[in-house]
Amino acid sequence: MSIQEVARRTGFSEPTLRYYERVGLIPRVPRDPSSRHRRYPMELVERLEALACLRASGLGIDDMRAYLLGVEHGDAERLVALFGEQVVRLDQEMAALQRRRRYVLSKVGLWQARVSDDPAAEAAATRETVQAAEELWGEF
Repeated sequence: MSIQEVARRTGFSEPTLRYYERVGLIPRVPRDPSSRHRRYPMELVERLEALACLRASGLGIDDMRAYLLGVEHGDAERLVALFGEQVVRLDQEMAALQRRRRYVLSKVGLWQARVSDDPAAEAAATRETVQAAEELWGEF
């Protein structure tokens, strides 16, 4: 399979595919003898599809490498730890997104109260915005 086909199939850009080869995340890709273009065998494409899922779940290159080593060595405990740590990171990201969302929603309420010329709603929305902002400041 050509690099263009693999890029379409996995969602990785061609430079990313070359980079993964260069840093050893995937083995050296065989070349067509006449054109010297990379020709990805199906087992390598399947490995790249697995890596695409890992990347989509937020894992970085070091974690992808740890995953491949864990699979290669049959180290289920290592894989449980790897994915458990990722769940914790995702939970933290989701909590941060919820705080940001709460702040933005409070601003919607504040500005809607001003559009409606409703002083009581504006006062309540101001308090909500201050609380949401304080939660956001805790992120930094």
